[in-house]
Amino acid sequence: MIIEKGFESLKELGTENVGLDGLIDKAEDMETRWRDDFVTGHRIVPVDLTRNLTAVYTPDSMDTVEADLTDTAFSQLCQRAGVPGSYIKKCYETGREDLAVENFFSFTHTPSRDASTMRLRVFDGTVRAALSMQYNPFDHPEILYGVKKAVGKDGRYEANEAFLSPDRMHIRFVDFNNPLKVHGDRLYSGFTVSSSNVGTAAFSIKYFLYRFACKNGIVRVQHGGILFRQTHLQEFLQDGEELFAAAIEKMHAIDQITEKQIDTAMNRRLTAQELSFYLDKAQTELHLGKKGREKAADLIGTDYDPTMWGFINSITDTAHDYTLDTRLSMEQWAGNMLAAA
Repeated sequence: MIIEKGFESLKELGTENVGLDGLIDKAEDMETRWRDDFVTGHRIVPVDLTRNLTAVYTPDSMDTVEADLTDTAFSQLCQRAGVPGSYIKKCYETGREDLAVENFFSFTHTPSRDASTMRLRVFDGTVRAALSMQYNPFDHPEILYGVKKAVGKDGRYEANEAFLSPDRMHIRFVDFNNPLKVHGDRLYSGFTVSSSNVGTAAFSIKYFLYRFACKNGIVRVQHGGILFRQTHLQEFLQDGEELFAAAIEKMHAIDQITEKQIDTAMNRRLTAQELSFYLDKAQTELHLGKKGREKAADLIGTDYDPTMWGFINSITDTAHDYTLDTRLSMEQWAGNMLAAA
């Protein structure tokens, strides 16, 4: 069967009684439950589907394996085969299992002149990713040990919120002792650390702004906001501690730029027509839907001033209602709006 991704959300580490060491322990436990199966064949995708939507394949020098798939792994297999995953799933959902298997078979059994090998990433018996041999996993514990050493030496940043699963990691570090003060408002800068074990995102470190009063976050990617980024198609050769230390060194310069942009956004009052324009823009570009737009609009005038800064905060506040992927997109969109203020 295909295992759908559930609702992913951040947890405050203080309320969970888990700090960075607890995250490392959890990541190390997960690491022992991963297995990489390598499958070689003279066809475009050396994996079959059964009528029960399980994957069947024969790893190199091993017996045949039948396993459940995550939605991510299923989509990756279909993409490699060149068949729409939504179509195959629709066949199953409407009782046309044989048609789904036949269509998948016809696309995946296209012969190739040279043998090709796939990396299937398996966690607790479930195939969670179907990737090329060029993909290099970056272990969660390795990344976390690097950031622990760097923030330990720096002494300013502490892990505040996190999401950690076998598939992905997103952790937010904040400096609570040196707030940015703009017109009486206190904001706390920091950085996010994100990575994926299943080929859905690069490993990145990004500048982050946290508003303690409402727990809103803004992720910056412009004006140097991407402190580090590396795809999983390259080897992870850099020393983890040095990598994070170099990223932290860039924070002060970005803090100064951010303070000026917040000041500009706070002083820019929006007319009713301008506010409607920006709400429409957010609804369209972020796919908020009617309810999302209405909530953001209601927050302006009640919780936030009708300024560009108030509008930005209404978006990051609304982002709390959405799953992690959408929330991150909204927070980064808000960061772009701040940069353009």
